[in-house]
Amino acid sequence: MTQIELGSLRSDNHRDAIHVAVVPLVLKEPMTPGEWFQLDDDGEAIGGSEIEAIGIIDPFLSRRSYSAGCEVWGVLRPNTISGMRHHWYHPAFDRR
Repeated sequence: MTQIELGSLRSDNHRDAIHVAVVPLVLKEPMTPGEWFQLDDDGEAIGGSEIEAIGIIDPFLSRRSYSAGCEVWGVLRPNTISGMRHHWYHPAFDRR
């Protein structure tokens, strides 16, 4: 079985399960599910280009805009986590 790589086209027909890293976010500006985000200097989510972004706003939320101050989950890009033990690490967040 091949390894599943989100962000790539599917290459086999097997079912599997994957882990994705999520982070609790506070929105600095209105954002929509699936929108790319990065963090501002205060650690709040702001829109970002696909190149600069570190993840997407929870794509499973209702498809509407969420206002600044709303608390949502962010899904981090695949293969960017630098360490994990069911508690992940990412260079954009303090290790706690």
